[in-house]
Amino acid sequence: MFSKYFAVQTTHIVQSFLNLSIRLNLLIQQYITRIHLPPGDVDRRFVLQSSVQTIKLDDNELEHLFSYSALNGIRLVYPCLKSIILTNIPPRDAKYIEYFSWFRPFLLLLKMNFLITGGNAFNHHLLNRIFENNDDCKIETVSVKYSILSIQELEHEHPCSSIKSSTLNVKSYYHLLSLFEYLPALELCDVRISNDVDDSKGRSTITEVRLKQFFCTILSCFHNYDHLEELIVRNFSSSLEHLPIYLKTSYIINGEILESKLIRNLLNLQQFQFYITCLTNENDIDMLIRTHQSDYWLQNYPDGIMFYYLLDTNYCASFSLPYAFDHFEYISNNICNYRLTR
Repeated sequence: MFSKYFAVQTTHIVQSFLNLSIRLNLLIQQYITRIHLPPGDVDRRFVLQSSVQTIKLDDNELEHLFSYSALNGIRLVYPCLKSIILTNIPPRDAKYIEYFSWFRPFLLLLKMNFLITGGNAFNHHLLNRIFENNDDCKIETVSVKYSILSIQELEHEHPCSSIKSSTLNVKSYYHLLSLFEYLPALELCDVRISNDVDDSKGRSTITEVRLKQFFCTILSCFHNYDHLEELIVRNFSSSLEHLPIYLKTSYIINGEILESKLIRNLLNLQQFQFYITCLTNENDIDMLIRTHQSDYWLQNYPDGIMFYYLLDTNYCASFSLPYAFDHFEYISNNICNYRLTR
C-alpha cells in the first residue's frame, strides 16, 4: 500500500487518508489547519483548501495562491481561513494592497512582516486600507513589523470597531493619539513610537479606547510624558491590567512620581514593568533608589529595581526585574555605578 503512494504528492496522500473515515479526519485535522508556504512552493491545485485556517506566505506569492480563486471568491475556496501571515513585504509595489479588500470581510488575524531596509520606511497607505469601508471589516488582530505607520488626518475614513489587538510601529506620539481615534475597540495595544515631535499640544486626552494591555516603547527622547500619563489615567484607570513602558526622557521620572501619579490611579493594574532613562548626574542615583523603596516597590518587585549610570551621555537608567523588554539602549563600556534596590 505504501508503494502506491510513494510517488504521489504529499497533499494527495493526506487527502486520501482524510477520505478513509471521519475519526481519522478528526485526529489529523489539527495538524493541517496551519500551512506555511515557503517561496516557490505554491501549488495551485492545493487540495486541503477546505481545512486551512492559517496561511503563512511571502507577499509575492499572493497572486499565485489567490488569483485563480478571484472569480469564485476567496471565502468559497478557503471557507475556514481565518489568519494570514505575510512575510518579506517590500516597502514599494507590495502585492497585499490588491488583496486587502478581499481579506477584510472574513479574516480575524492579519500579520504583516515587511523587509528590513536601511533607514525609516514610512507607510502612508496601510491604515487607509483598514479605515475605509469599515462596515465589512472583521479583522480583530493586526500586526505590522518593520514598517513605520504614518497616520494622517483622514477625511473619508471611519473608525474600525472590529480590531481589538494591534502591534504597530507609528511615526510619533501624535500618530498614536490618531490611532486611538480610529480604533475605539482596542483592548491590547503594542506600539513602538519612532520619533517624538512635541505636537500633542491641544490634543485631547479623552478617547473611547479602554485598553487592558498597553505595551508602549518610545525609541527617541520623549517630551510628552505628562500627556501620556494623563491619557493613561484618564481613560484606562478602570480597565488597564498590564502596562510595560520603555522610554527615555530629558527629566527625572522617579519612583514616587510613578507610584503616586500613575500606578495608584490604575485601579485594576496587575503588572507594571518599565525601562526608563533620564538625563541626570551620577549623584542622583541615590535619590532615585530611595524613591523606589516604598512598600509598593518592595512588595511587588522582589527581584528589585536595577539602576546604572551612562558616563558618556549623562543618562541614568532604571528598570524593573525580571527584564521585560527585548533590547537595551546605549549599552557599552560606559556603564558605571550600577546598583540594585535589594
